[in-house]
Formats: sequence, structure tokens, C-alpha cells
Amino acid sequence: MNKTLQTFYYILCAIFLGLAYSYLIDRFHLAGRLLASLTGLLIILVFAVTLISLILFYYLRTAKRPIYGKLIRLSSLPVLGLIPFFIICAIPRQLDDETHKIKVAYIAYGCECANWKIIEDNGTKCNDNDCDEIFLEPINDKVFIPDTIGYNGDIIELTGKFYSQKGFPKDYYSEQQPEKARVFQFTDYKVINSNHFDSQKSIDE
Repeated sequence: MNKTLQTFYYILCAIFLGLAYSYLIDRFHLAGRLLASLTGLLIILVFAVTLISLILFYYLRTAKRPIYGKLIRLSSLPVLGLIPFFIICAIPRQLDDETHKIKVAYIAYGCECANWKIIEDNGTKCNDNDCDEIFLEPINDKVFIPDTIGYNGDIIELTGKFYSQKGFPKDYYSEQQPEKARVFQFTDYKVINSNHFDSQKSIDE
């Protein structure tokens, strides 16, 4: 019975670790984000019950302390598997070396996903079928896109760099679990076309 429970515990830990690391992979990011939290809660519950039980047995059954001490160490081993995960998450994201000047158009999707579509990159127009939809991230708090920009069809020109890996902008949070996308960190921008004033004019009329 003990071996069966121990086997179940390690299988559950292996599933959790697999899902946790899949969070770092673009293709399986969403599955990892959703399922890792669920299995993580179950692991915490099982680990807490297991550890408390083993510690109690360790102090109450002195004759078998070596066995329970070994079981405590074995039960704690899966925790070590998370160390590389936290190290990877702590590594700062890297920007590409190349500076880009891009034009992007806003697409009003019904989600909190990447909704700026590249239409031109360093003077080269993008083929509509292959245009990337990206997130925008200002380089600091002094450079930001005002709320008047972000209507369907708005076009802006930005200068900056792409991050090497897909992901989300700094301080980004959404309960909708969107997919990762390319992130463009911009240092300045220029409005090419804004539909805000057209919308405001229609309301006033």
C-alpha cells in the first residue's frame, strides 16, 4: 500500500513538473498555465499531508527513524525539480540587437490578446497573410501611448526592438489566458492615423 501511494505521488509530481515546464514553451503555454495550477494545488495538499505524517511518525516511532528520515528526503526530492524552473523565470528577457521602425494597425479583437498588426517593418510592407500580431511595451513610464489611441484601424509608427522570445509586456495581466506573442519595446512613436476624433465627432453629432 505504501509503495502504491509513493508511486502515485511521484507520478503526480512528474505530471506537475511537465506542465510547469510546458508553461515556458510557446506551443504548450496555455495548457501549462491552466493545468499546472490545478495539479500544483493537489501536489501542495498531498505533499503537506505526506510530510506532516512522516514527521509525526519520525518523532513518535523512534525505532524506525532511519526509515522515516529516508522517506522524508525522498518525498522532498520533487521540489528540487522546480529549481531550474525558477532560475529560467528569473532570467531577464533579452532584446534583439537590431533596431526596427515599424508601422502597426490596431485590430479590435474581442480579447486581451496581441492586437497590434505589423503592416510595415523598416520600410518593407508586410504581406497581409504573414503579418505578425504583437504586443507593445514602452521602454519606460515617460513613453506611453495615450488612451485616445487604440481604436480599430488606428495606425502608429514606432521605433524600438523586439524581444528574442515570445511572451507578454511587463506588468501584463489577463484572466483570459491569451496566447504568447512577439513583444515590441518602443522608445518613441508617431500617430499616423487615429479614429478617435472621428468617433468623437459622430458622438457629438
